[in-house]
Amino acid sequence: CLPTPEMYAAHHDLVYTSDHSKIITTLTPDAQGNFSTTLPIGNYLVDTEHQKIGSVQGAPSLVKITSGQTTTISISIDTGIR
Repeated sequence: CLPTPEMYAAHHDLVYTSDHSKIITTLTPDAQGNFSTTLPIGNYLVDTEHQKIGSVQGAPSLVKITSGQTTTISISIDTGIR
């Protein structure tokens, strides 16, 4: 079955400093599961709130933000609901 907007919204994505010591921002996916933010140049760790249901692929992920570039990551969450 296709995910609902509520299912996407239930899985916040977190942007941390690269050493995972501080949360920079929390992102909530939109109704299509997309999220975005603007960050200063640097290295970051992007993770999702891991819930006890299903599995997560693509997170945590180290990302490097450079000037004038868009960085794209893909996080797949299998809730186990069929």
